[in-house]
Amino acid sequence: MADSSKREHDYDEDNLLAPVKRKKVSYRRVDDESNDVILNVQGVKFYVRKDQLIESSTVFNTMLTGPWKESGEKELVISDFSADDIQLLLRVLNAEKCLNDNNIKRALQMLDFYGCLDALKYCQQWLLNESKMETSKKLELALKLNLDSLKPLLVVNCDTIVDIAKILPEDGVDNLDELSAKLLLLQTMSLFGLRNKEATPGEEAVGIIDQKIMKLKEQMKVCQEKLEFFQKKKAENMKLESTVSKLQRECDMLTKDIERRTEQIEHVAEDQRQVLINYRAISMRDLEKKQERLNKLKEHMANTIII
Repeated sequence: MADSSKREHDYDEDNLLAPVKRKKVSYRRVDDESNDVILNVQGVKFYVRKDQLIESSTVFNTMLTGPWKESGEKELVISDFSADDIQLLLRVLNAEKCLNDNNIKRALQMLDFYGCLDALKYCQQWLLNESKMETSKKLELALKLNLDSLKPLLVVNCDTIVDIAKILPEDGVDNLDELSAKLLLLQTMSLFGLRNKEATPGEEAVGIIDQKIMKLKEQMKVCQEKLEFFQKKKAENMKLESTVSKLQRECDMLTKDIERRTEQIEHVAEDQRQVLINYRAISMRDLEKKQERLNKLKEHMANTIII
């Protein structure tokens, strides 16, 4: 099994503060037509959908789509974890309410191992906000699994020096990594009222949120400008459509008039025949003009953005 403590994550405080859009992975213990991949764990089989598994896990994505022998096989043999572990993994990926203080460590390890980034982020949020575990135990877990994005959010919850002392590892500060030691030092200096050029973990978290809000405001402004542009184009197109519809009706009326006059010509005397022929010629010229205008309007609409 891969060593989670040596793996790096691309998350930062902003990631963990944002909601998680989880992609569900449904699974069954019995086969059916909707599942096309089998996870064989020590003889216990789990039937899952390949597309969902690929979308939720970078490791399974590589195994099932890359140039490996597993990509062409329906059944994958897993030996790194037990059947209970894989079932817990699948339950988390299926967005089931299954996490507790006893299994959160195993869940984090497996999600990290298989590169299930969205679910890994969700589990860190659960550990931060819902776990009944003491903050010191949470920080100890974050240190062991190298959850760098979680560490500042745990340290910033320390409001007193006593809180700082409580979250220090039982084996002392010698085993703290550089980031954790720096965060604890900054928070301690802040609690003592010492000024420092660098921001405290709390100030860093607030700064990240402010930056996110500014980005969202900029994106909203761009979206508003695009909306106004398309609304204007839509109004122009609606006006063109109305004109085209009117011209089409006039052309249809002229066509019927020409047909009617042609029919009349065949049944009238010679002295009236020429008069009707002239009327028909006038109607045909009028029809040609309107048809030409109609074609130009349609060509203009084809070159205009239509919503």
